[in-house]
Amino acid sequence: MSFRENFGRCLLVVICVLSGIGKFSDPKPHQKSLSESYSKTFAKAKEYGVTLPLAPQVLTGYTLEIIYLTGALLLLGSLLVIFRVKYGSCLLSSLLVSFCVVIHNPYLYTKDKEFYMHAYMLVLNLGLVAGLSLACPAKAQDKEKTD
Repeated sequence: MSFRENFGRCLLVVICVLSGIGKFSDPKPHQKSLSESYSKTFAKAKEYGVTLPLAPQVLTGYTLEIIYLTGALLLLGSLLVIFRVKYGSCLLSSLLVSFCVVIHNPYLYTKDKEFYMHAYMLVLNLGLVAGLSLACPAKAQDKEKTD
């Protein structure tokens, strides 16, 4: 592995590392955001006849634990990506996509400022998912590289 590859991996996951650390240092705003966003997602899903497995009232009781678990998974996934473990990019990608659906879905917000902020976060997360898909190549690509 070259220096460029390692440096690129570190730059790619720096957002996830900072977010994971932020969830441990000050979980209160994340708790509020999770509760509000999940309630809106639950209501929107109900409009379409889809029932989510967890009621918002139940989720509210476990938001602190969910925030800490999310922070730990972000840090673990970041370390795995840096050390070029394929499961790290899968873990971070699945977390980021779930954030896009539940928290950063811009169509859940009515105010322009909130809509654009969450649209920006959605695009940022999708860009990170694209970068993560390139960060850990599949086994077939690894074999072609070494031949």
